[in-house]
Amino acid sequence: MLALLLILAFLHNVDSIGVQLNRCLASSLPAVPRPWPHPSACKDKYPVICNSLFSPLPSDLTHNSIMTNPYLVNPNCQNSTLLAAAEMLCPSSCALCCLTPDYKCKNSAPSCSAFSHKPEMCTDPQTAAEALNGCPATCGLCTKPGANGVCSDTPGAPCEELKPALSCYNKYMRQNCMRTCKFDDCKHWFHSNAAEMLI
Repeated sequence: MLALLLILAFLHNVDSIGVQLNRCLASSLPAVPRPWPHPSACKDKYPVICNSLFSPLPSDLTHNSIMTNPYLVNPNCQNSTLLAAAEMLCPSSCALCCLTPDYKCKNSAPSCSAFSHKPEMCTDPQTAAEALNGCPATCGLCTKPGANGVCSDTPGAPCEELKPALSCYNKYMRQNCMRTCKFDDCKHWFHSNAAEMLI
């Protein structure tokens, strides 16, 4: 797949101006389309490929730094042939961080605007538990244990497969399959240690 992307990079003519971002837009309805979350909120999986295929055009960098301008991305980011690669491999370069697992959940709090306006509150020790419990999508915490007040299963643990054979009160299940077994006793621990977990 990487070889194919490199070949496409050489064969594809890059336009001299970017195209307006049409996904992962800020929900506060600004006068102009701007990305949410900011492209720096996630990382590209293959920076070398992303820089050659999807990096913002030099003329767009200055344009994008002005908050009253619509946000422009490299035309390859919205090219139907390259779209899947843009989403999966280069979300930062294409301003598609909202499609990454860290942002792909729902907030349970009625309003998360404080975290939207001041993202540093997401990891502040005084507000981290609130961010994790109610605003994980806004803060990019969807994959953290305790997001939306839900305990998680240990990554890689075969919880669904074991559930029919083992009781949820089995020691292994209790420690590794909290989400599958719907345990919520992790919440107190997660909330008291949220700031350390998010760093």
